[in-house]
Amino acid sequence: MPETSDFTADASPAQGLDGLVDASGRPMPTEYRIPCPGHPLGDHASLLLRRRHTDHRDAWCIVNPAWPVGGENVWTGRTWEYLGDVGPAQAYRYTEDQALALAPRLAREETARMLEAIEQLRRRPAGDAAT
Repeated sequence: MPETSDFTADASPAQGLDGLVDASGRPMPTEYRIPCPGHPLGDHASLLLRRRHTDHRDAWCIVNPAWPVGGENVWTGRTWEYLGDVGPAQAYRYTEDQALALAPRLAREETARMLEAIEQLRRRPAGDAAT
């Protein structure tokens, strides 16, 4: 389980969604933001953990809203896929605990991926077209 310093939780009220309160009646988190430490985009690169609202299962997805192509992408267990191209079972594949445990590693990998892409651009000779 990550330390609370590894992420910040947006525990907004349930806003009329049934089942999103705990046994004591407190609203349960519906989204977490997991920062990508050292990412050049700062907070804009944070991964999002989102609860599925259509049922009462503990179903969460890991979203990369800063993925460079195609809009929001979800982690499918092997790769990032466009949210619209995968079904709910593929997107919302994690429990809350699983998503919280996995997301910090994915955040570090996303930072490393972006820094490597930037470094490759810097090494490209002047005048070379992007490939």
